[in-house]
Amino acid sequence: MINQKIVHLAKFFPPHKGGIEKITSIFANNNENSKITIIAFSNKFTPNIRKRNLNVIICKTLFESYSQPFSFNYIYQGIKGLLKSDIVHVHAPNILAFMVLLLPFRRKIIVHWHSDIIHYHNFRFIIKPIENLILNKAAKIVCATQNYYESSKILSKYKNKISLIPYGIKKNQNTQNIISNKIKVLVKELRQKKIIISVGRLIEYKGFDKLVEVGNFLSEDCIILIVGNGPLENSLSQKIIKNKLQKKVKILNNISNEDLAFLLKNSNLYCCFSINRQESFGISLIEALMHKLPIYSEEIAGSGVSYVNPNGITGINTKSIDAQRTAIKINKLLSNKEKMKVMSNNAYARYKKLFTEERMLLSFNNLYKDILKN
Repeated sequence: MINQKIVHLAKFFPPHKGGIEKITSIFANNNENSKITIIAFSNKFTPNIRKRNLNVIICKTLFESYSQPFSFNYIYQGIKGLLKSDIVHVHAPNILAFMVLLLPFRRKIIVHWHSDIIHYHNFRFIIKPIENLILNKAAKIVCATQNYYESSKILSKYKNKISLIPYGIKKNQNTQNIISNKIKVLVKELRQKKIIISVGRLIEYKGFDKLVEVGNFLSEDCIILIVGNGPLENSLSQKIIKNKLQKKVKILNNISNEDLAFLLKNSNLYCCFSINRQESFGISLIEALMHKLPIYSEEIAGSGVSYVNPNGITGINTKSIDAQRTAIKINKLLSNKEKMKVMSNNAYARYKKLFTEERMLLSFNNLYKDILKN
């Protein structure tokens, strides 16, 4: 199948941070059986990548509105890619990519539905018809969990096109030598602490505001590490200072993948307090499972979080409660060594069973073959 040409219409691509970016890079790094082109946006200078069977085209973003980047070059490259492709693998939400696919070319289209658009703002009357047109054209629509597509109003009309393929990742091997000295020193300083870690962009729906509040009520032997960058960094930092939590809560910026893996390996519990279905799955959750971390998460109706972290098995998945009662639950869990060990083992077993990179790629390769046959 080396002759199949697959074009990914992506949003961003590493070094941009994010779960979807991580998944897109996995497709880029596993191109033995296909000729892959990835077209993505960038807010800064990022070079294109050309090597055997791979072409990553980075398009400079002219502006961004309501989380949607815009670039004339993206449209141009998207049309070029469309004309040369056997399969177009579009990562949604991405309305500009959908607009490229409105062109009347007959191509096999896979819509990788990472998330619904939660807020249409004043553009619902434009965006909804475009989404429906592309979903009608699509050969398949891929979702990571059944929970998510069953709760999606727009996908309810397309159940016969749905393929369920959970995300998958793998451990980077032999990274010990490239862990920064700063992170090694921090982990050494915290060796007597129970480390609670949470990873993601510092934006509202991630719920980091509540996580900081939880710090007020945690045992003195606990510390929270919030790993990420984003617009809420200043307000979260001010809240930490206001509550005198500098020794209980730390925000870590610009952390490399190797440093993050080292932090996860040396943590005790992962926390997810995301507040709505924008958290459709949570790549960071399966990173936690991969590093044998039990998870404390809160229920989000229609999200895949409860699929990744089934309550009582790999951790706690519970209804949202106030910060004080949440801290009581976390303290109780962390103090139960036997329960933590069982959940840690279950976490890794669930990762191995459902969320490996190998399993995800095999599922997509089979999907590509089926689509080209039919």
